[in-house]
Amino acid sequence: MTLPGSVPSPLTGRDAPLVKTLTSARSIDGYRREFDFDVSKYFIGIPEFGVYQCDTGYRFFYPFTLTADESLYRCLEGFEYEENKWEFSTALAQVRAQDRLLDVGCGEGSFLAKAKGKGASVSGMELNGAAAAVARGK
Repeated sequence: MTLPGSVPSPLTGRDAPLVKTLTSARSIDGYRREFDFDVSKYFIGIPEFGVYQCDTGYRFFYPFTLTADESLYRCLEGFEYEENKWEFSTALAQVRAQDRLLDVGCGEGSFLAKAKGKGASVSGMELNGAAAAVARGK
């Protein structure tokens, strides 16, 4: 499988260039070592995948068939849901009171709560049901 040099960004639809290529075997091994979690079912038929970056700075994986389910996010919840990630302050610097935000993979809603505090209208999406319930409570 040869990855294309660019693909349409799911955010903008504009061409997004390939940043790097990763092997599925290495990712599977990394998840097994770091998190004791078997992600091999997500990589069936996908020997390698690409990281692409659209002109907004948003990075994403391709092929788009590479997806996970709630079981992975439940495994990661102890590592993922921090109240004060470094990227929050970077992103919050761009948020204005009139903005409407959608946080895909919002975890427990920490970033959304901070953006709402700046007056933005916020919404989030989260596959981990337990984390989504916490976010709704915020």
